[in-house]
Amino acid sequence: MAATEEVPKAYAEATTRQDQDEWKKAIASELKSLIVNKTWNLVPKPAHQGPIGCRWVFALKRDEKGQVDRYKARLVAKGYSQHHGIDYDETYSPVAYLNSIRAMLAKCSADGMEIEQFDVDTAFLYGKLEEEIYMEFPEGLRGLLDLAEAEGEDDVVCMLLQSLYGLKQASRVWNETIDKHLKSTGFKPADTDPCVYTRGGGEDEWIVCLYVDDMLIASRQKAVIASVKAGIAEKFRIKDLGRARFILGIAIDYDMERRTLGISQKAYTESIIKKFGQENAKPCLTPLEPGVQLTKADEPQTEADRAKMKSKPYRSFVGSLMYLACGTRPDISVAVPPLLVAAVERLGSHVLPVRHSAVVHRRVVVHRVRNDVKPRFVRLPFVRFALAHACVLLELSGLRVSRPNRE
Repeated sequence: MAATEEVPKAYAEATTRQDQDEWKKAIASELKSLIVNKTWNLVPKPAHQGPIGCRWVFALKRDEKGQVDRYKARLVAKGYSQHHGIDYDETYSPVAYLNSIRAMLAKCSADGMEIEQFDVDTAFLYGKLEEEIYMEFPEGLRGLLDLAEAEGEDDVVCMLLQSLYGLKQASRVWNETIDKHLKSTGFKPADTDPCVYTRGGGEDEWIVCLYVDDMLIASRQKAVIASVKAGIAEKFRIKDLGRARFILGIAIDYDMERRTLGISQKAYTESIIKKFGQENAKPCLTPLEPGVQLTKADEPQTEADRAKMKSKPYRSFVGSLMYLACGTRPDISVAVPPLLVAAVERLGSHVLPVRHSAVVHRRVVVHRVRNDVKPRFVRLPFVRFALAHACVLLELSGLRVSRPNRE
């Protein structure tokens, strides 16, 4: 059945709308994962600690062309009702930098390495909790369980044994779990990025890049990649996506034979244009209108102006452009920062340049960053110390660099 553009906001809506069958399948799949992973025990409601709430969150997962790939339902704990020092402590967890992902792709292109991708299904459910946490009964679960032996359905709660999406410590617990597993198999995290792991070296080098539950694996040998996947699949349920084509909204076009690799965000750019109603905007040649200066004098001066500006999704608009600039569109990286200065309650005059910066993508929506490596011999007769960093860039690109002694 064709997907409805708007995703449901609640369980009742998901189970009564036109595409309810697809959402019910997604809900059943999520509940099955929770039960198989033994995420909780059903216990009488404790008197000493109140349960936290939970809710269903729904999403449509899309491929690199923007087409609906699958329906996704996620049971999420209401972590905002947790209390620090009682049911959670540390919450920080790292993810791979976008710079690291681009550097990995460039290195693989230069060295002719295979790049494959997979994600861990319901990754957060694999982390074991140390804290005592109780949660209210999820919607949709009562019909799947036999509660005949319970003292009363209203008194039954879930005592969490495993981590769950929405808990404040969930991401950290998962990261600690996968980090421990990768280290146990011989991988070492990079000094510059704790979510980029390497093993071996030279022709036998393996690389794993981790962004929460999405992973890129690179090696010169497909058999090595298969063995890494198999090792992870022994402990976690994974979805093998084959050759890396799409991650974090970035499409990857890799030609190993020609040693070329292109990255783009066409689908993401088109979604921004549609989300903010710019389908009919005329294309522009420059990312920002020349001479635009955003000053404090342009801030809303009256209550009416402030109310008007609050109805405009300015910060969301600028944030979307910022992700493009950080991902595959360095050509707009000069235009976006001035818009960020005006990110708090600016008037419509600031919305105009941000729209200008957006509609330029109507003209270059298929813009790609391409890494094209060709073997060449570079000779540097003499390199002064102040310029020595240029040699590092050349060496990273895979080119041979000759440094004869100064005569």
